[in-house]
Amino acid sequence: MLPTNLINFIDSLSIESNDGKEGIERTAFKVFYVSNHGITADNIYDRILDRNNSRTLATPRLLGIVENVVDEVPVLSEIGEIFMSPCSDRSKIFQDQYKKWHFPNSVANRGEANTFNAYPYWIILEFLVMCAKEDIFSLTTDEFMIFVATIRSRDKIEEHINVFKYLRKNPQYWEEFKNSIPDNENLFARFYKSSYHELLGSCLEFIQFNEEREEISLSSTDYEFLINRVNYFYGAYDLHDNYSRDSSYYKEFLSKQFIDNTFNIFTMPNSFNTGAYHEVSTKINNDYPFYNVLLKGVPGTGKSHFIEQVLNVEIFGLKETETEHACLSTSVLKNKNVIRLNIHLGLSNSELMQGIGVHTTAANEIKYYEKRGIVLKHIAKAILNPSLPYVIILEEIQENNLNKLIGDLIFLIEESRRVEFTDDHYDLLDHEIDFGMVSELVVSTAEHNKVALPSLIEDSQELFICLPKNLYFFCTTNYRDDKKIMEDNLLRRFEIIDLYPDSSVLVSDNVRKFFEALNESIFNHFDENFETHPDRYLIGHAIWINVNDVKTFVQAMNKVIVDMKDLKDLDWDIFVKIISNTRLNISEYNSYKDLLQDIQNHIYKGIEIQGKEFESSVLELI
Repeated sequence: MLPTNLINFIDSLSIESNDGKEGIERTAFKVFYVSNHGITADNIYDRILDRNNSRTLATPRLLGIVENVVDEVPVLSEIGEIFMSPCSDRSKIFQDQYKKWHFPNSVANRGEANTFNAYPYWIILEFLVMCAKEDIFSLTTDEFMIFVATIRSRDKIEEHINVFKYLRKNPQYWEEFKNSIPDNENLFARFYKSSYHELLGSCLEFIQFNEEREEISLSSTDYEFLINRVNYFYGAYDLHDNYSRDSSYYKEFLSKQFIDNTFNIFTMPNSFNTGAYHEVSTKINNDYPFYNVLLKGVPGTGKSHFIEQVLNVEIFGLKETETEHACLSTSVLKNKNVIRLNIHLGLSNSELMQGIGVHTTAANEIKYYEKRGIVLKHIAKAILNPSLPYVIILEEIQENNLNKLIGDLIFLIEESRRVEFTDDHYDLLDHEIDFGMVSELVVSTAEHNKVALPSLIEDSQELFICLPKNLYFFCTTNYRDDKKIMEDNLLRRFEIIDLYPDSSVLVSDNVRKFFEALNESIFNHFDENFETHPDRYLIGHAIWINVNDVKTFVQAMNKVIVDMKDLKDLDWDIFVKIISNTRLNISEYNSYKDLLQDIQNHIYKGIEIQGKEFESSVLELI
């Protein structure tokens, strides 16, 4: 005799059904529907190209790839246009459309509708994660059809898992339980009839089906990461009460790309096929000899320009005999694989590496999760795709303590501790990163050149990380506070390149002579007054490059004056002495205030310059 909890479970799922072509009424379990009209990306692609019957286009219509059929011609949705593009990764888009897939009823309109208020992908994923946390790591096909495919709303998952766990602990009831399910033979046969096996085998991320053992399991062991994705999906996208396939909300949801900065749950618009990434990886130079470069110099000496030149020529530049890929240009790859961060005082380790995020569930419960930072994500991408270069640019690092910002990675940043990975995972490039997989790769490859990141949430998975050989670091710093950089022990870990003002890039010969005289005067003054490093006071060339008339000259001079007055804190008399060694005449002014007011009135209010001798000297200098 079955225990009461098992009898009640069967009764709660048993309904009168008349599914199927014959429409024979029977008592049965109702399951969420899986289309059997063709369930692979290539199959759907071919059907859209070759078939125009609305029935044969049922699956692409249900998945929001085809909006409608007009005059026997398929009308593509916004996502469908991307799907059919020769440059897109169809399998990624197809996979992501299944993540959006949601059917308000299981089959046809005959009989009771029996709404399934659930997104099947997320139901399956959440069920498997919750089972894994209970040390149940796989399901049989029969268990899947009974306990997963019958879940009609998210709040029923725990109830199904409790019954499932009870049967696993009491296997003596299993056969009787199965035999007590109405129309059970048809239920179990539907696993193959309705293409669940194909769905689980090739369509759903992080879920796998082993045909030989007939078992469904997770392909990732990072359970916190997976459940965070589930919670985030429901929190961000399941916002409406109207789940009908005919609702405008649901149609828009299916047809458009949804992109966010926390979890890239859905494919990015520039998600290219894996072949494109492989081809481009063989076309680019990617041979810059230095992993870590620190660029020093006063503002305006071309530090960012130097980095861009290295990126465009030596890292992402095309090899001499190569041409751009038809779909994935080197500039697009560079934009995807380079991140640039300004290291301001307010920046924290949690923003760069990992911190604690919070969200509210549908039941108004507060849940915490480990939130991966932008630098940690970029490192993980580089580990997963060693044939492609990745670059992290940290601007103005003198403004913060890099040791605190990236922690133990300072130790691993050295060239001798970089780890070489060999296998590319291009199929994961535009999806949120499975950090469990990354950690496993690090453990198996990095030996002692790795660190374990601290777990911030109880029972979360330990994460190991290292720095791969295909990751470049570029840092910039201004001379104002270099001692902090030395305290960070960056000196021995980075190649140091000092950049100085370069007058050769200025477009005007006369302005070039003034610029050189100005910097010579600045250097000589501070050298004569026993300044240890007089070059720290020099003026960068960037603001002077295109100066060729009165307006552009006084605009550049305005910035020089503010720099001398507010940043370098020079007395007016010292400034006058420095300028006196150039051909610029400021004798009409008695203070910074007088000079700045005259210049700024001209620049921003269009008032004529009052200092006529000053104006005359400017005209001579341009």
